[in-house]
Amino acid sequence: MELIELSNPDFPKHSYCVLSDAGIKILENVQSAEKSFHQLNFELSKDFFGALLQIKKFVDLTNLMEVSILRSGPFYRVKGAFKELTDKELPQTTLGIKRVKQKDGSFKAEVYFDDFSRTNACKKHVITSEIIASGCTLEKAFAEILKNYEVEEWTIFSVAASKKGAQLLAALEKKYNLTINLFVNGFIPGLAENNTDMPFYHKETIISPKIEAVLRENYGGELFEKIFCCIGDGGNRFCTPEQHYQEFINRYSSLSLSDEKSKKKLEAMISEAKQNLSP
Repeated sequence: MELIELSNPDFPKHSYCVLSDAGIKILENVQSAEKSFHQLNFELSKDFFGALLQIKKFVDLTNLMEVSILRSGPFYRVKGAFKELTDKELPQTTLGIKRVKQKDGSFKAEVYFDDFSRTNACKKHVITSEIIASGCTLEKAFAEILKNYEVEEWTIFSVAASKKGAQLLAALEKKYNLTINLFVNGFIPGLAENNTDMPFYHKETIISPKIEAVLRENYGGELFEKIFCCIGDGGNRFCTPEQHYQEFINRYSSLSLSDEKSKKKLEAMISEAKQNLSP
């Protein structure tokens, strides 16, 4: 595992790219879902925790609490990763938050569930694993959690975090006067106009030459510049994988490519998605 510090004044003060085998495999297989995808995310959660312990060598493990955001939160298996690495239990509270699309194309987040009344833990350092597109889900989570808990530090693990989302976290860090640690998987993508999809190749993408070279080799240069690391509702890959496979097929089946390597890679990915849809 390798850490790259993101020294960007528009991001939280403690922001890092985590380069790990599990994280790269997730980026190399954007068509995947179900069991193999679940396992890779569990391995990445362990890598994220390892990165946190590396930069926060004296972190108080007894003062941590996970905020798990439905619907994807439980599938990152943050509690299990913590238990495996430390042999300690991680207290947890759960928030159900859904995004509602507004007429102008933006999103508003609404809370539909919480278990605050059943959570006895009141810790100063919160851990959350979440995909960050526009960031409205986390913005709502911050507002709800900070009404109920006295939090001083919030660590975010993100398998995909857009530049816009990272900028929002910096604003939240200042607004609530707390420390935010942001760990992202491999790179910071730009955000598509629909405030949901995240392309690899985008004018706002921040990516190291090393990771870009790995992904170009995997997809072929032409496909790398046309395919997205994340499309639609990321929770589909955990909860309703058939929706993810179908969306992937619909999105890319008509994509025209001239580079032979890119064509073969995309054909293999679409074939895999179709096989997984077959009864």
